Amino acid sequence: MEVWVLAKHGEGAREIARELGVSRNTVRRYLREPAASRYSARPPRASKLELHKRYIVERLTAAAADVIPASDYSPNAGRGARLAGASRTDWQVSR
Repeated sequence: MEVWVLAKHGEGAREIARELGVSRNTVRRYLREPAASRYSARPPRASKLELHKRYIVERLTAAAADVIPASDYSPNAGRGARLAGASRTDWQVSR
């Protein structure tokens, strides 16, 4: 619709394309074919993992721990001690 309005005001295909952010060929197509439909987004496709989603969820659920100790998910807790081969009790964070 905007293409036709701008064209009636005397703007050329290049100026219309620049203003609307589309290619000149798109502008020409809209001016040539009054019944040209607007672009519509494609329907979403299933992902490649969709076929395996149920299996992945089951595996993650089965592997999930009921309780995660604070030292296991704290980014700084005992990292150096673990790398140096210290025992777990040496590097646990106490509160």
